[in-house]
Amino acid sequence: MVRFQYVVLGLIYAGLLITVMLFISYSTSQSADTASKYAKTFVEGRKIIADEQKAFEEQQAKEKIAETIPPAPAAPAPPSYIPPPKISMNYTKGLIFDARQRLDWPEKIAKARDMGANLIVIELELEKGANDNPEIYWWPPWEGSWQEETKKIVNEAHKNGMLTELRFGTRIERDVREGPVNDNETDFYRNATLRFFTNVSKFAADYKIDRLTVYNELDNFANWGHRPDVFNLVLEDTRAEVKKYYRGQLGVGFSSIVLADQGRDFDVAGYDYILFSAYPTDPGTDFGSYANRISETLKIANEIAGHRLINASIAGTLGVYDKNDTVYDVIRVIVTENQEAEMWDSIMSQFHGDVSGFTIGCGTYAYSACGEKSEAVVKSWYNKLPVPPAAPVSLISNQSKPYNATPGEKPTYL
Repeated sequence: MVRFQYVVLGLIYAGLLITVMLFISYSTSQSADTASKYAKTFVEGRKIIADEQKAFEEQQAKEKIAETIPPAPAAPAPPSYIPPPKISMNYTKGLIFDARQRLDWPEKIAKARDMGANLIVIELELEKGANDNPEIYWWPPWEGSWQEETKKIVNEAHKNGMLTELRFGTRIERDVREGPVNDNETDFYRNATLRFFTNVSKFAADYKIDRLTVYNELDNFANWGHRPDVFNLVLEDTRAEVKKYYRGQLGVGFSSIVLADQGRDFDVAGYDYILFSAYPTDPGTDFGSYANRISETLKIANEIAGHRLINASIAGTLGVYDKNDTVYDVIRVIVTENQEAEMWDSIMSQFHGDVSGFTIGCGTYAYSACGEKSEAVVKSWYNKLPVPPAAPVSLISNQSKPYNATPGEKPTYL
């Protein structure tokens, strides 16, 4: 019995021993697998760290090399304006554009180039603004200011090989008082006008505008608080102030109303040119007598300029309303396209030798050369003006004659 117990205990001990040995064997196997996994992960981690260190060192090397190489010069900023072409304008062949009235001026400027123009006139309208100070009448369809739009037109004109003029016209309002102007108001408006043109002259100088016309066709003094008897002082003050900042040509313009009807004389000494304007809607004038009106106005303008040693009298604005391109409700003179074309041919044929040039409406609603026939006439004249000097007369054959002479008349020369 005792032996049997020993045998049982021996079997139990043997089973426990086998179990322990199996457990030890299994644990050893698992530990080896885990250690292998840990070893593999450690190697991979070391490789990642080594790769990152290598990438970092390469980047450091690139940056060090970059520090030793001077940076490439920055590309020049595009110019804020396109410089004017290097041309001399011995005879004015201009076309007028009102930046406020027309949105298609890029196409009009391309047409002006094709018509033989050498000057783009940017016409802006003056009016009494806030606190009765002069300002630009700028009823937008525009998003930008008049300065921004003017810069665009100047650049476009220069790009097309033409010079530019900035011209200010007076806008007559119906509610403007027409009564007398006292001394206090005269002083106020003289100073306000002076401040306005000081800023304008700086703008014109900055953007290389070739000509600046301070008044296009002044004919209503009370509209600006200027008494006619003191307006010469306004002209003198304005000229002196503008020429402090502006080195281009400076001009002033007058209508046939003040020249031919009122017979006023203006002290334009120191200005470089004067403009004159005339219309078939002037008092006592109709389409048939329009040429006489121009002749009368031109004669007075030349006398005023000549007395002040100015040799440039330019036809500032001529023309008629035409049915092709107008938005005005009251139209006093309407002509056919054929009549308008004949008018331009007659005007330029008759007066081209007595003026220093023409500026003709093109990008404006009224008083423009509009329509194919009128534009063709202007193009024909602009491409041959100024008329060449007369050919010498041969004393032997007497076959040649001056270019623009007609039988029985003395030839005229430019």
